[in-house]
Amino acid sequence: MLPLTPLQQGLLFHASTTQANDDDVYAVQLEFTITGPLEPQRLRAAVDTVIKRHPTWCPILRPVRRARADHPADPVAPWRYVELDGDGIDEQIQHVCAAERVAVYNLTGQPAFRPR
Repeated sequence: MLPLTPLQQGLLFHASTTQANDDDVYAVQLEFTITGPLEPQRLRAAVDTVIKRHPTWCPILRPVRRARADHPADPVAPWRYVELDGDGIDEQIQHVCAAERVAVYNLTGQPAFRPR
């Protein structure tokens, strides 16, 4: 376990003092439009490669007297593949995005970096 970086300290502080419906200055949600067939396995492999190169993007914060970050030797970003189909795709996307914005406030036991 390593001491938190200043950015991680800010993340932890704001996550513990901000309500789920408030704006979070650290939460960044990106949306990409992909045309053509998507190969989820290749996308997942690409994300895993990025996390292996930059493990500090995927720490697990553990509450102790002095906050520490556990940087696993073989970090893995949590992954969820959502297939959208049928009517109301825009509404389905908005629902998934809203759920992810709320989930960013739970930093204990899971990394803040969560590709979805």
